[in-house]
Amino acid sequence: MEVQTPIDVVQRPPGTLAAETEGSAPPAAEGAPAPPPEATNTVFRFRHKVFDVPGAVFRKDRISDRVGLYMQLGGNEASIELTQIAHSFGIEPDSEDGEMMRLVEKSLRYVREIHPGDSIPNELLDGSASWVIEPRHIERSRSKLLIQLVRWMTDGNSAIDDDVDVIKLIQRPEIRERINEAFGAAAAKLGLPDKQTVADMIAQLANELGYVEALRDKLAQYMVIRKKLKELIQIYRKDRRLADNMVRAEQLITPPLAEMREKFTLVDAQTAEVLSTLRRLQATIEFVRGARDSMREFVLLWGDLDLQWLDLRVDRGSAAEMLAARTYRFAATYYTAAQRWSLGAG
Repeated sequence: MEVQTPIDVVQRPPGTLAAETEGSAPPAAEGAPAPPPEATNTVFRFRHKVFDVPGAVFRKDRISDRVGLYMQLGGNEASIELTQIAHSFGIEPDSEDGEMMRLVEKSLRYVREIHPGDSIPNELLDGSASWVIEPRHIERSRSKLLIQLVRWMTDGNSAIDDDVDVIKLIQRPEIRERINEAFGAAAAKLGLPDKQTVADMIAQLANELGYVEALRDKLAQYMVIRKKLKELIQIYRKDRRLADNMVRAEQLITPPLAEMREKFTLVDAQTAEVLSTLRRLQATIEFVRGARDSMREFVLLWGDLDLQWLDLRVDRGSAAEMLAARTYRFAATYYTAAQRWSLGAG
């Protein structure tokens, strides 16, 4: 029986296929959350009136790692830490508001801020991501998995080089024409009922890995910051004061960028053998989600710093100097020897 084409494969609800496969888990991703208990509430609802003040929003100071409630008072922004709120207003730890405050602290690993009444992040409800990716990211991850599957069938080795354009490769006749055959071979090897089951498993895993591909694109943009800083260092080499700050900024951001790249290397290594990945689908999905959340923290910290650098013309001028100074302040704040933010920190 011919199954649907890779782009049109029907997907079962998340977790249905993964639950059908068994196997040992890959190494747990650093900072991967434990499976949450069944949620009875999907919205941040508070009873105390302190949470009803105008403009109330929870944010996390990513240097001190402390969570505070920020609000507008007399036209100015004020804040109070959650521990102070509990003490000042007599909120007991086992009360509804106490439990909700603990949930806020956990949730700020996945989002930048939380307003009372916001939805609880999906990461704490069912493990799925609470942020949106583009279809091209899922297409890229699905293409990679399908190529791995065909190569396993034809060559006995499903590894793909990092520099391969999988979107172009999947269009080649010798790959595309053998996808259905590879579904059948995998079904037989894994003891599954039919080709469509394998196709559905590929689609489910592709959805999870699509988030990794989106983060991979974001990292590539952050790498542009380092590249352009190095170019500016050469342009400003005779201006020691400006050049020294650029050098320090480049030196400070290099280790965390390298650490981020290692995260992708680990995910790629754990999903390189497609049959092994499908055989342990649930364990693989949990591993990928843990890595996804860890890498997402990096993006929450760096924000859209990359976008200004992407638009910057590398030349002497005030725009370059101001952006380099901003980047140095950012790097000095989060990546000094005394205070180094690391991936996976909760």
